Amino acid sequence: MLIAVRIDESVVSAIAGRAGRSKVKTTGDLNRRTLMKFRESVVKAPKRTAKFGGDRGQYQNTGERRAPRTINRELREVKRVLDYLRKCDLLANVSKDDLLDAFDSTPVEHERREHLSPKELQTLLEAAQRHDAANPDRLRPVDPIGPFVAFVLLTGMRLSEAINLEWADVKLD
Repeated sequence: MLIAVRIDESVVSAIAGRAGRSKVKTTGDLNRRTLMKFRESVVKAPKRTAKFGGDRGQYQNTGERRAPRTINRELREVKRVLDYLRKCDLLANVSKDDLLDAFDSTPVEHERREHLSPKELQTLLEAAQRHDAANPDRLRPVDPIGPFVAFVLLTGMRLSEAINLEWADVKLD
């Protein structure tokens, strides 16, 4: 139970500090309203960076908003601890629904990846072949790129994976 008490104290102090409520002293003081204020403060908190020339652990606000993934990570961490405390019956005034509502994830925009169309793939391979054909006598030390381009396209490897590939990594079995 000592671990739960220490977790209890740290989470309550984090919630009290974020929510700006000095009246929150124990988990018994937590309720739906204080959790929603905590969530609001986490979402509105500005991005912080290490202070240049400052002491170790000293931060400054950048004035920018934090990334939704950063906000969601912080909400998820506190929710996990509070849910554990709720299951141990240490949160008398907080229900499971209160936790779900207060720690709901913020929307994250997902980057949409563009894939090459078959026509674009063909154009890329033809350009690689033209490159190789333009330098047949190898007066300049230029390696042919056609086989490499075809290899990357056919295997779906990332560029860094293909570049760093060694024969010891190849299994033809």
